[in-house]
Order: sequence, then structure tokens, then C-alpha cells
Amino acid sequence: MFNRTRSSRRSLKSTAATAIMALVMSSTAMSAVACTRYIAQTDHGAIVMRSVDWGEKLGAVGHVHPVGEARRTSDVDQYGKAAEWSVKYHTVAMEEHELFHGASVEAINDQGLSAMGLYQNNPKPFNELHSDKGFPAVSLSDFTAFVAENYATVAEVLEAHEKGEFQIAWGSKMRGSDTYHGVHFSVVDKSGDIALFQLNEGGTEVVHIGDAASDLRVMTNSPLQQDHREYVEQFDLSNNRLGADLPSTIGSLDRNLRLLWSSQYQDYSGKSYDQTMGQIQMAFDNAVLVPHGIEDPADNGSSATYATWISFRYNLDNGEITTRSLETAKEITFTLEDTKAYGGPVCADLIQQADSGKATVTWGSCNGAAS
Repeated sequence: MFNRTRSSRRSLKSTAATAIMALVMSSTAMSAVACTRYIAQTDHGAIVMRSVDWGEKLGAVGHVHPVGEARRTSDVDQYGKAAEWSVKYHTVAMEEHELFHGASVEAINDQGLSAMGLYQNNPKPFNELHSDKGFPAVSLSDFTAFVAENYATVAEVLEAHEKGEFQIAWGSKMRGSDTYHGVHFSVVDKSGDIALFQLNEGGTEVVHIGDAASDLRVMTNSPLQQDHREYVEQFDLSNNRLGADLPSTIGSLDRNLRLLWSSQYQDYSGKSYDQTMGQIQMAFDNAVLVPHGIEDPADNGSSATYATWISFRYNLDNGEITTRSLETAKEITFTLEDTKAYGGPVCADLIQQADSGKATVTWGSCNGAAS
């Protein structure tokens, strides 16, 4: 049905770093896209960091999906059966409305599970090759919310996937788009377990399985996971506290490399909650945040740039979620428990509220999203 790989702390066989860089450059030319995800186990729970990077400003609308809400995926016309479901676990989905027509880029539920989608150019040539397996199909725009609304652990997601309870509609176009987009998805839970879903050559789906101690703790963009591992193998990260000879580019290969390097030296034990959040934020920002005006080598001299517009930090154990606007250096925090006081779906434009200096989130109608 699909291929699975299990990750460990050790990388796979080595190949020339220049060949991997050439692969990325050929697959991402003229496309300035990026994002990074990191998960760490701490004394205060499993903490997830996520950046949202793009060539144009992006937004973040929090959309609350309460238990019992009737849901149906969209934009899977080329698949025989569109997924329909009733929300099982209270979920907040982070939607992008500026450019991606409300696609759910991130979703967190009250059981300690989160799913996220990051851009990845490599699968684009393979989208049309993905065949309908006859299972309920979930669109690329809805997949993160679907997972969070239906499952409590990574193990449950993998079991459901194996049984054919759902399939990712890799061959579908994202909502509101007339072209194919390359995406890959990660699912993490409060135990630290991780599953990474990617579309490979020939339209074959590959699922990488690991945990917060494995290399899957970091997720960026192109190339595919096996090629990231081959690139990382060129560097001695385990005996290099100085970070000597680590590339400084904003490219996804090097962001993945630097965060794998720096995160292995982080000790989050014995610290207060606030100290833990601060240290994780520091490690993440130092390795992967993208300032304005810096070119990605994968864009082949196109002068295309992108920057980090948003970052999320959330605790899978206590449900605390912080959204930060990098444009204004302001942030706003809420908890999943805060969002259970409403009788139905509600929304909030988290970036607009953070930028305006609000201390607490105001939830309201999802028609146009609450500001």
C-alpha cells in the first residue's frame, strides 16, 4: 500500500553533498519557499516549533473545530470517494487565507497530537502519478485538520492509514488553485512519536517513522527525506560543538542540517517552564529563521528571496499555543481549553490580533475570520 522506513539517530549511506545540492537546485528553481518544524521532549511536555516562510506575507487564522462538527473534504474530484467525518477530538487548525485559500497548514487537538504541512517541490512531477486506492480521500488543504480531528496518537494514524480509513489525495490540487503544489506532512504526538508522509518518484507514498530523538525531529522542505540524510552524512555533527564548516545559507538542506546540529546539544532538563520555552525558541531562531533580503542558493540566481513571517510554539501536553508575528515582533497566546467555551466553530485572525497588540485572543464568526 505504501512504503515505511524507521528512523534512528544514525544517517544512511553517504553521497556527495554537491550532488544533493544539485538535486535541490534542479527541483526548486525559481521558487522561493520554505518552512521549518522542530519537536523537543522536555520536563514540561513535548514542545513543537514551526516557522512559516514565503516570498510574500502570509497570515494565520485560528479555526476552532468542536467535537461533533460535521466535516467533508474538498477538491478531490479525481478520487472516487471524498472523506467525510464528524470531529472526534477538539481541534484548532491554523489556516492560511492570504495566498492559500484557507488551507490548514497546522492543526492541534486536545489529545496532544499535531499535524503540519510544509511545502516541498520534489513531489510536483509525481502528483498526477498517484493512483486512487479507493479509500476516502483527503485533500492537501484539509489533511492536517482531518488527522487532528480524528486521531489521538501517531500510532492510531498509522494503523488507520494501513487499514485504508483514509488516503492523502496527492493527485489533487489545493483549494482555489489551478496548478499542483508539492507538500509533505508530519504528524507528532505528546509521546514524541513522529510520522512523515512524502510522495516519491512514480507517485509512491513513503512514510518515515521515528521520534523526537531521531532525525525526524527536524522537518524543512526539499529534497526528500532520504536525500536530506545523505547530505547530513557529509558533516560530523556529533563532534562539532563549534559548528565548524556548517553552511550558513537559508536553503532547506542547510536549515535542516543546522537545527539537527544545534538541537543535539540542547539540555532542557531541570529548567522552569519559561526557561524551557526560551531555550527552545533560541535554538530554533538561531538555526532556521530567515531574514529579509537573503537569497536561497537553490533559486539558481533568480534573486528570489523569502522571509519568516510567522512562528508557532505549542505544548502538546498542556495545549498552550503561541503565535508570533515576525513582522512586528509581537505574539499572542491562548490554550486549547480557552477555545472550548463556544457552542460551535469560531475563528480568530491571530496575526492581525498580535500585530495590534492584543493580550488575549478574541474569537468570533468564521465569515471573514474574527479580527
